[in-house]
Amino acid sequence: MGAAVTQALSKSWSKLKAGGVLAGSDFLNVDEMEELNEAQGRTAVLEKKSKCDRRTTECSGYKGVRAVVEEFCKSKKVKVHFTADERPTWYTIKDEA
Repeated sequence: MGAAVTQALSKSWSKLKAGGVLAGSDFLNVDEMEELNEAQGRTAVLEKKSKCDRRTTECSGYKGVRAVVEEFCKSKKVKVHFTADERPTWYTIKDEA
């Protein structure tokens, strides 16, 4: 997931003008997504939690959206903002310090 999401973020970022907003949903780490899916009765898409590395938010090569977005925003030197919803929405503003 990480590489595909990073590629999609980069492609969208390149199309934004200064002041443009890039946003997405499910701003969660691997554990949070797994717990939410289980609570909602959805089929787990990730490996069992015992195989996850919670320090890096990776699970058998899968990075949660939160980790990918945070890495991307750090590389662009922009701040990431997010809502306090059960499935948080995130956004960043191009050229924001």
